[in-house]
Amino acid sequence: MRKRAILSQVLRRWLAVLLFAPLLHAAEPIEWKQLDDLPEPLGVAGPFVAAGERLLVGGGANFPVSPFTGGQKQWDDRIWAYQPGEGWSQAGTLPRPLGYGVSVQTPDGAVWAGGSNATEHFRDVWHVRFDGEARFDELPPLPSPCANAAGAFLNDVMYVAGCQASPTSTEALHAFWALDLAHVEQGWQVREPWPGPARILPVMAAQDGAVYLFSGAELLADADGKPTRRFLRDGYRYRPEEGWSAVQGPPQATVAAPSVAWGPAHIFVFGGDDGSNFFRNEALGDQHPGFPRATWAYHTITDTWTNLGDAPFGQVTTTAVVFGGDIVVPSGEDRPGHRSPQVWAGRPHDVEPRFAALDYVVLVLYLAGLVGIGFYVSRHESTTDDFFLAGASRGGRQG
Repeated sequence: MRKRAILSQVLRRWLAVLLFAPLLHAAEPIEWKQLDDLPEPLGVAGPFVAAGERLLVGGGANFPVSPFTGGQKQWDDRIWAYQPGEGWSQAGTLPRPLGYGVSVQTPDGAVWAGGSNATEHFRDVWHVRFDGEARFDELPPLPSPCANAAGAFLNDVMYVAGCQASPTSTEALHAFWALDLAHVEQGWQVREPWPGPARILPVMAAQDGAVYLFSGAELLADADGKPTRRFLRDGYRYRPEEGWSAVQGPPQATVAAPSVAWGPAHIFVFGGDDGSNFFRNEALGDQHPGFPRATWAYHTITDTWTNLGDAPFGQVTTTAVVFGGDIVVPSGEDRPGHRSPQVWAGRPHDVEPRFAALDYVVLVLYLAGLVGIGFYVSRHESTTDDFFLAGASRGGRQG
């Protein structure tokens, strides 16, 4: 049975490589267009986002005056609703000014969890729906106050990972929590965390029957005891029936990057803070060049990353959602201390199946691999039943 499982896994990966190869030839796999700007002209970082009948963007924070000239962060409680052709309208308010929480899409709305204001982090969790305005149903609170975390939704279960418990915390919570939305009365369950360091602002998405966690920043105390960061590039996969395993991390750190699952096996990651200027933020001030714009595609079956070129924006601390068939990235932080009101919508190109030199190489290797695997297995199994059933009948006789 073990040989059959190994054979199946190897064949699956080879076939996935063959099917994935045409994407490597797409010069511009995502075509972007700009939607109407958010009505808040300064934009917001850390907004809550939902996609359903309307696109909802709520809360967040900005700086009316640059923090490099003494400006203070301002927190928002307004919720904006967008519909193509109609533009933006206000759709209610949050229970309090709030930002930097977790937004997870569900079949009938979204769940917004945690978040922070200037003085504290919160445990509140709401199921959010749009009915002319945003409607809130309270859900069980998080096990701890939590901001700067990430979330994903898989098989009726919401997962939250990575958490900063207070604005002054110099260590992230190594927290991985799950809430079964079909049985909310059971509350949040504490699950085994990933094997790597605790972190904040990771990339997290559900795809191919698993939850994936990438990058993020480890919190540390600097020489003055204030929070600082170590930028991470690792990756992990969580399957509910198997637990955690390591996967290939992104080629560069993608801290606070918007991301979205797409199709049967892709996760797109847009930009993120790679840490290259983090320790120069004060020196650069308002001359900061902005965050990276690279678009990365992770393929869950081949465990590979592909650079799909630059997006026309570099906005972090916001949530990407699928709305109207497009990937939408609303507002966010485009450089430290500055927000953008821009809202971008993109759709991956339908890649034409076409063979190039790389495809022929992959095909030859694929066929050679099939022959090699068949030869190896046939030499180690005594009958044709053993080859095709991996000894299942013999195993049954052995009990």
